[in-house]
Amino acid sequence: MASTSSLRILDSLVKEKTLFSTADPEGKAVTWYTCGPTVYNDAHLGHARNAVSLDVLRRIMRDYFRFNVRFVMNVTDIDDKIILQGRYQYLRTKLQKEIESMEKSKAATKAISVGREAFKHYLLNRLPLLSSETAPEAYLAEARSAYIHVTEGAQTDENAKLKMHINTCQSAAEALVALEKEPNETHLSDFFHQAKDVLHPYLDHRDGSTIDSQDHSIFLAVARKYEKRYFDDMHALNVLDPDVTTRATEFIPQMVEFIERIVAKGLAYATADGSVYFDIAAFEAKGHPYPRLEPGSRNNSALRADGEGTLTNKSTVKRNDVDFALWKASRPGEPTWPSPWSKAGGRPG
Repeated sequence: MASTSSLRILDSLVKEKTLFSTADPEGKAVTWYTCGPTVYNDAHLGHARNAVSLDVLRRIMRDYFRFNVRFVMNVTDIDDKIILQGRYQYLRTKLQKEIESMEKSKAATKAISVGREAFKHYLLNRLPLLSSETAPEAYLAEARSAYIHVTEGAQTDENAKLKMHINTCQSAAEALVALEKEPNETHLSDFFHQAKDVLHPYLDHRDGSTIDSQDHSIFLAVARKYEKRYFDDMHALNVLDPDVTTRATEFIPQMVEFIERIVAKGLAYATADGSVYFDIAAFEAKGHPYPRLEPGSRNNSALRADGEGTLTNKSTVKRNDVDFALWKASRPGEPTWPSPWSKAGGRPG
């Protein structure tokens, strides 16, 4: 067994290596908690890099230093992105079943009608330099003309996002044109596949609020699907499974209780809609610096908006822009759990 007397680990809080010690009197047991993925889509290279890095460290602790490591990983299985994906998939599947149950000519007519409305909605909200009345047949030429500064311009994050929207619309336009020329089963199936990213935001805009908030399975189906795919990918990289996997939705009552304690200490407050926000000013007034790990990110509005999520109620009045949601009041079409701050309930922030 290797000696641990000289084991030093980088402490990200103080930005220097510090001597490693355990709470175990015998110095053998190590409990390790890490935040795992938010499972709304497939894993990417960043997930793999993080998982492999932690796995190497875990194996060193276990196999070289002979610690008894208990590795616990959380999976975030409910948030704005998961809710949107759940609604997207539910509404598209519902529409597809409805259309495929129709007589062939009526099915194609219905799909084309919905597809054109979705195409128009996507142009209006994602590609504002194009008229929302742009026909699918004319889309490619008009998009090239309106967005030549993007397709042939510098490789910026903003341009990359616009290129994605341009390609998404092109795929939908091609599927619509093909279906209109030959309204057969093959082209109908291709339409649902190629146009799904244009259909999703339109169907959600139209029908998202009608989804049953009590039917958590609509949202958790997405989370369970991508959690499994995440672990399949990690197994392919030979990453060890956690000893314990916890999921956010398995601890909702404990979250509510914990947030109540924060509110009781004067460090969080409820808003009129039933959301609860962490009070940064009150936290700092008690002598605590914020943010500690990345002080330069305090006024990063883009980072803050990403953390708040796209479904955040923009009309909610916060005391300060930097305050962040611990609990969100659920709106129609969003999953809800009982909370003391609203009869309608809410969900984790």
